[in-house]
Amino acid sequence: MTRWPPSLSSVHPLHRAPAAAAALALISFVGATASADLLSDVKAGKIIASSVGDSGVRASRAIGLVNAPAAVVEQIVGTFEEYKAFVPRCVGSRRVKEGAYVVESDLPWPVNRTWVYVRAERKSQGTTRFLRWRMLNGTLRAFEGMAWIQPLGNDKSVLTYQMLAVPHTVAPDALISYGLREAGKEMIEAIRERAALVLARTPAKGVKVAAH
Repeated sequence: MTRWPPSLSSVHPLHRAPAAAAALALISFVGATASADLLSDVKAGKIIASSVGDSGVRASRAIGLVNAPAAVVEQIVGTFEEYKAFVPRCVGSRRVKEGAYVVESDLPWPVNRTWVYVRAERKSQGTTRFLRWRMLNGTLRAFEGMAWIQPLGNDKSVLTYQMLAVPHTVAPDALISYGLREAGKEMIEAIRERAALVLARTPAKGVKVAAH
């Protein structure tokens, strides 16, 4: 049985990520009083990005505030078939079957065009929503990620977005890890913009992601 919140798995030997207990600790760290400075920065609109892992290509973790209810943020992050409309560098996305998607990206040289077939899962624990996805097939060596979404009041959410993507390239691990940190920040910015668009187009009752 899958444990929630799950850690980024050790499917790929280049990465070892924190266990589920560490993930829960992060959630408490952001949402409670463990770090007034961090929460203050998040509330001020800053996106805080870091690398996770001890060696090799390290996953990125970005934390930021989204001005939308948690249900809206969860729907945006989990609607992979809509990624082409708002995710940076995404050039194609479609739903294959329930919980399974193909996402195509045009990444910076020397990676260029890539595609991944991913399986996604959702869970909730209290008021916190979790999403997890992992690559089943594709042109990357590894691709997986997680998102934690915590409500902050009734109309705001703290989003923690964690991602690992390992391309088939000889680029230095440090350079790829830096690119992942930047991609994490860009993803939160994109989700913020998407949420603003969704809320502007959606009646107050029955929030739903607008189709394109």
